[in-house]
Amino acid sequence: MKNYVQDGDIMTYFNSGGSTITSGSPVIIGSVVGIAQVDIAPGASGSVVVDDAVVELGKTASLAISQGDKLYINTGTLLITKTNTDKQIGFAFEDSASAATTVLVSLQPSIA
Repeated sequence: MKNYVQDGDIMTYFNSGGSTITSGSPVIIGSVVGIAQVDIAPGASGSVVVDDAVVELGKTASLAISQGDKLYINTGTLLITKTNTDKQIGFAFEDSASAATTVLVSLQPSIA
């Protein structure tokens, strides 16, 4: 294909904020949520996974999640929710009991 640039599961992100984004942290990029692959210092660029990955993220306390549930991330707390007014991140890769503090998330970007 003549117009192929690269696979779309990882993008380069420029950190214009004042603090380092640590590897494994959620990164909000417009309407997409990704996960930093590396530490990204202020004023530097680094790779962010935005699709085709399963990651373990913190979730809202006492929230029971079933495999396949659509998941969102609160942009303030960066915790996983099932609240559709938060930013969509993907779906639950497996169940996560209400007592659990994390959930496995299959990243699925949304442009809706």
